[in-house]
Amino acid sequence: MNQERDHWAKLTEESVAALAEALRHCGYEVRHAPDAHSTEGSALDPSPLTRRQVAVLRALWRCETLKETADFLGISVETVKTHLEHVCQRLHVHGRMAALRWAAGRGLLDAE
Repeated sequence: MNQERDHWAKLTEESVAALAEALRHCGYEVRHAPDAHSTEGSALDPSPLTRRQVAVLRALWRCETLKETADFLGISVETVKTHLEHVCQRLHVHGRMAALRWAAGRGLLDAE
């Protein structure tokens, strides 16, 4: 299993994009792979998150509880949890604190 993980870790974003483009050209449907001519989702993209997801992270940063976050955003606690789950999936992290550390490290919590 570690050998397989090491093998995939060696792929660059550019090579993954090129492979995805080749598969699309052959008629395959490729999901969650960057377009070779796009910077979305790559290191050149400042954030793989949507504006709403960043807003939820900022609210989580300001508020102490999920209930406070939900009230601040005018949504339900379950919706906050769903947004957080999607953020964690996109960032490949586990939990609110890991997502907030990621956002803080990129200056996303400083901006309004």
